[in-house]
Amino acid sequence: MNADMRKKTVVYLVVRIFIINAIIAFLYFMNTSPSLSRTVFLSALISVNILFLIALFILHHLNTLKVFLYAHFIFDVLLITVLSFFDGGVMNSDMPLLFYLIILAAGIFFYDRGSILVATLISLCYISSFILLLTEKIPAWDVAGALMPPPEARQMAFLTLFIHLVLFYIASYVISNLGMAYLKKGEEVEVQRILLDDIFENVTFALFVFDNKGLLSRWNTLGVDFSEKTLKLGLSYEKVLPDDVGIAMRKIYQHHVRNYSDDIRKGGRYFNIQISSIRKEEKDMGYMVLIHDITSKKELEEKLLEMDKLAYLGTLGAGMAHELRNPLASLYGSIQLLDEKPFNAKDKHLYGLILKEAERLNTIVSDFLDFVKGEQVEKRAIPLKELIREIILMLSVLNTKEIRLEGEELSVLGDRNLLIQTFNNLVWNAVEASEKSEDPVDIFVRKEGDLAVIEISDKGVGIAPGEIPHIFTPFYSKKKNGTGLGLAIVKKNLINMDGRIEVESCKNKGTVMRIFLPRARAEI
Repeated sequence: MNADMRKKTVVYLVVRIFIINAIIAFLYFMNTSPSLSRTVFLSALISVNILFLIALFILHHLNTLKVFLYAHFIFDVLLITVLSFFDGGVMNSDMPLLFYLIILAAGIFFYDRGSILVATLISLCYISSFILLLTEKIPAWDVAGALMPPPEARQMAFLTLFIHLVLFYIASYVISNLGMAYLKKGEEVEVQRILLDDIFENVTFALFVFDNKGLLSRWNTLGVDFSEKTLKLGLSYEKVLPDDVGIAMRKIYQHHVRNYSDDIRKGGRYFNIQISSIRKEEKDMGYMVLIHDITSKKELEEKLLEMDKLAYLGTLGAGMAHELRNPLASLYGSIQLLDEKPFNAKDKHLYGLILKEAERLNTIVSDFLDFVKGEQVEKRAIPLKELIREIILMLSVLNTKEIRLEGEELSVLGDRNLLIQTFNNLVWNAVEASEKSEDPVDIFVRKEGDLAVIEISDKGVGIAPGEIPHIFTPFYSKKKNGTGLGLAIVKKNLINMDGRIEVESCKNKGTVMRIFLPRARAEI
């Protein structure tokens, strides 16, 4: 049963019993005739109240109201018809005025059909009581209990009858039209409400609406996800929005700024914030806050920017590297020829230094060429832990540091050579960074949605906060003999495989390199 219909029914029953009690009580106290006992009215008063309580009980257990309400309308029409005989009869009584209230109630609940049916029933009862009085089949009493004589002016009586019947149907027509107009308006409002609810819930951004006092009046599901709080009506914007958005909201609220837009970072994701004031006649009626997740857009922009940088470096650096490699090869060959001649101790040391630096320069050129060249990426499903175990085995020959591998057996979609180069770089960096620590290097593999996440953590020297944004920049290195290309190559490889890398580090406490790669489709 509709909750609104149930509520209206209860209101109708309460108003109805109040009116009936008032009428019967009035007749009870006004009756002074010895021939008409007051017990009749007292019994009627008790009976209708008992019926009222029974009706409330039945209403609580009903699933449909139609029969229930029509039964009450019929009962009320018959009751008023009977009571009119104790108030001078329908021709002289004011009781028939209550018929209009019943028509009104029928129109509210059942619109045109209900009001016309009730008006017809009232007309039949009115005509019947009129005939009974006119033919003196049933007598009528006045409120004092005295018998009323039959109407003498029959023409006037018939005219009164006709007027009442016409008025019953006019009232029915007016009430039914008003009811239908109200119903249509209500349906339009309901359609608009449903449409608005659908819009709120189906938009692809978090949406909050605040009133002109900055109190929350509406929100959608994405808004709940963004705020990460339990939302309720009347919450201040300061308790709903993050601090940086709250500051912007305060400026709009206090200084009546019309619009505001900005990008923020929250929980590792990027969001675009748009705040607009809702105005009417230059007065702020409220405020609307739209929050759109633009993480994918930002990542794409960063990826395109990185690719532009790589393309520029590739064009500029490849030529330079090749130009360097030719004289470097000549220099390196000449130095090796000198090895055939005898050297004293001092010259031998200088020769070794020159040879070492020439080898280092050759390594830098080779790494740079690896960095700038556009490799053809061959993506296929690669079992992660199997590949990492091979890398650990190779590195164990060069260093005794313990490397632990844990987590899920996952496969990623990537290029095997690029993956080996990437993890070899990252794991070796972790080993070197923690060479003075007794703690092992830990590698943990897990899944996160469609991605595989690989965390390489050490308890080494760590990275200063100011250095983290620069560590993937080519030729940036804090190592004594580092080329500054290792992590740049790592980032480039991950971009080519639709992956990414995040860094968490604390100076002298250690570093976590977190790599995200797409999982092979067979696992998703």
